[in-house]
Amino acid sequence: MGESFLSAKEEKKNAKIFLWVIYVILIVYEVAYAIILEDTMPLGNWHKVIWKLAYIMAILGISVYLFERGKAYLVKYTYLFAYMIAETFNIGWYAFHNTIAFDEGNVIEYIFIFFVPIFLSKRYLFVLAPFLIGKYMIYLFVFGELNLFMSLVINMVLLFVSFIILNRFLQYLSAVKGRIAEASQSQKLAVIGKMAATVGHEIKNPLASLKGFTQLQKEKHEKDATYEQMILEIENMNNMISELMEVATCKPSVYEKHIVSDVLVQAVENMREKMNELNINCTFNEEQNRSEIECDKRKLKGVFLYVIKNALEAMEHGGTLKIQVENKKRDYVIVRIVDSGFGIKKDNLGRVKDAFYTTKQDRIGLGLTVAERIMTEHLGELHISSEVKKGTRVEILLPKKCERNVTQD
Repeated sequence: MGESFLSAKEEKKNAKIFLWVIYVILIVYEVAYAIILEDTMPLGNWHKVIWKLAYIMAILGISVYLFERGKAYLVKYTYLFAYMIAETFNIGWYAFHNTIAFDEGNVIEYIFIFFVPIFLSKRYLFVLAPFLIGKYMIYLFVFGELNLFMSLVINMVLLFVSFIILNRFLQYLSAVKGRIAEASQSQKLAVIGKMAATVGHEIKNPLASLKGFTQLQKEKHEKDATYEQMILEIENMNNMISELMEVATCKPSVYEKHIVSDVLVQAVENMREKMNELNINCTFNEEQNRSEIECDKRKLKGVFLYVIKNALEAMEHGGTLKIQVENKKRDYVIVRIVDSGFGIKKDNLGRVKDAFYTTKQDRIGLGLTVAERIMTEHLGELHISSEVKKGTRVEILLPKKCERNVTQD
C-alpha cells in the first residue's frame, strides 16, 4: 500500500467519500451557476458539456479500475492529475483566447485542499501545493490578472492550515502507534519472563541430577580427569542459566555505583574460554577509562554477555573483538563492542531487537530484546550498525547518573 498510516480499507473508504463529495459539489455548482448567473441550463453550450462529461466519465472509469485492482489510494492522484491537465489546458487556452475553457477550477481546488488532512498524505499535499501556487503566479505575473491575487492568498492560507492540521494528525498517530508497539512489546517481555523462569527451572533440575551422577562416577574413577571437567562445565552451565534467568525475569532493578570497565571485564572473562576455543583475539584495556555509573550490575553484565555472545557467534572461524569505553560529554559513557564477523543483512538489521526474531535455527531470539529492555530501564540506548562480510558495531550509551534508584519492570 502506498500510504503509511491508512489501511487499504480506510483508503478505499476515503476514496469513496472523495468521489461522492467531488461529483455532488460539481453537479450542484453547474446547476446553480447556470440558473443563478446565466438564467439558463448548462445544456445551452452543448459541445462544452459533452467534452466535460466525456472527461469526467473517463476519470471515473479509471477510478473504478483502480478500486478493482485494490489501489484505491491512487484515486486521489488520478483526479489531481486530471485537474492539473485541465488547468494546464486552461492556461494555454487563455494565452490565445483571453478566456478559460473550463470554469470550475476554484471549486475543485477547495475540495482538494479540504481532503489534505483526511488523506493523511504529505506526498499528496506536496503535489497539490506547488501546482496551485504556480498556476496563480502565472495568471498574476504572466497574464497580469491582478484580480486573482486574493484567490492566491486564500489558497496559500488554506494550504498552510491544511499542512498544520495534517502534521498534527500525523504526529498524534505516530504517538499512538508508538504506544501500541510499546504495549505489545511489554506483553511479549512479560511472556519472556515467565517462560525464562519455567524453562530455566526445568533445565536446572536435570542438571542437578547430572551433576550428582557425575560426582558418583568421579569417586569411582578418581584418576580420570574427565569427570572433574564435566562437573566444572555443569556448574558453569548452571551458573549461566541462573544469571540469565535473573536478567530475563521481571525482578526489581537496584542501582548502585559501579565502574563500567570492571563489569565488562567480568563479562569478558565469562566468555574467555569460548574466545580461546574460536581463536578470537579480544582487545580491551580496562584501565583506559575508569568511569563510574549508577546501574544494576547484574543486569548490565547480562547486556554485555548478550552482545559479546552474539559477536563470538558471528566469528565462527576466528577474528577480532574490540571493546572500548569512553566518555560522551560529561553525563554519559559509551561502550563500543565491534566484531569482525560476517555481519547482518540490511533487511534484518531493523528486526534484531524484536522478541523471538532470529536467523539461527538453534536460537529463540530473546537476547537483544532483553538487552534493549534493560537499556530502557537504565535510561540508556542500544545502537547496532553492521555491514555484511565486514562486521557489526554495537554502541551502548549509559547515563552516569540514573534518576531512579529502584525500578519495577
